[in-house]
Amino acid sequence: LIHSQIHTIYFDVFYDEFSDTELLTLLFQNTKISSLQFDFDFRFFKRLLQNITQVLNPSQVSSRKHIQSLCISMDYDPNTAKSNLKFSSVLSSICLIPFQSISLSISDITDTEALSLAQYLPKTNLTKLNLFHSTLSSSSTSPLFHSLKSSKVNHLDLTRVQLCDQGLQLLAQNLVQIPLQVLDLRSNSITSAGIQTLAEILPDTNITKLVLACNPIGDSGVQILAGCLTKTKIKTIDLTTTGIHLEGATSLASILPKTRIENLYLSNNQIKKPGMEAICGALIKMKINHLILVRLSVWEVLEALPLMSVRKLTLVETGLSLLQIPMLSKGICSS
Repeated sequence: LIHSQIHTIYFDVFYDEFSDTELLTLLFQNTKISSLQFDFDFRFFKRLLQNITQVLNPSQVSSRKHIQSLCISMDYDPNTAKSNLKFSSVLSSICLIPFQSISLSISDITDTEALSLAQYLPKTNLTKLNLFHSTLSSSSTSPLFHSLKSSKVNHLDLTRVQLCDQGLQLLAQNLVQIPLQVLDLRSNSITSAGIQTLAEILPDTNITKLVLACNPIGDSGVQILAGCLTKTKIKTIDLTTTGIHLEGATSLASILPKTRIENLYLSNNQIKKPGMEAICGALIKMKINHLILVRLSVWEVLEALPLMSVRKLTLVETGLSLLQIPMLSKGICSS
């Protein structure tokens, strides 16, 4: 590594591999590594953070300016944590790490840990926060969302945190003052009522990527989104498995050319051929980076190809046979 051009290194830590600081010192002092990623058991978190802060003590930070980002991912077990380490002490350790950008992905936390997180967030350099599959109630989400306004977090992943429409309303009350660019809300039982609340403030945010996958927003939710998307900065929107039918697809198609959208995800919806034709008609006037088509026959794809202006096309569950690949390739070349 000392003689390489590698800038990112990833560690999968299942044992106490960082019991001393020698390896970390070598990484920080003698390589061009600018990004470190750790995925490990919560039991080893305290030792790792202690060693990172020891190697990167404030008086020596200037000699290691090439270290810019740290990505930490771990499975959190409250039962194990209580007997080994308080969550608050983990967060206080993160506050001492002098990186420009820190990403924390931690699953299965509860209200107790979320309240601690709300207290420490403004003191950290966290720029990405992922709370996948955590059980959070309004008693913890309200102070957590409020604390985000004083943080550096620009990427927030709330996948499967049981947010629902009520939780989304609490988030929306603070969202304009949070410097978010990416918001992931997949699998939170959000309906069109929640989308209505979100749509009212989206134009006043800096969000460029919005993930609503696996929420039952339906055609009515998509129609509400269509009413505000032209006023937003959103470039990527994920509407996978959101219950979209023909009505929602045509509403979306009518405003697509007026938006900034470059990446569109519509997998696993009941759009069918008429809805797909409406979407493809809108794509003629746009430059879409990535389009995913799901459960269309080869013939429907071939019919749609001349109408498309996309850089990357993903076909899922088309029933494509080996004999049809040359035909599809020819259609792609001619389009």
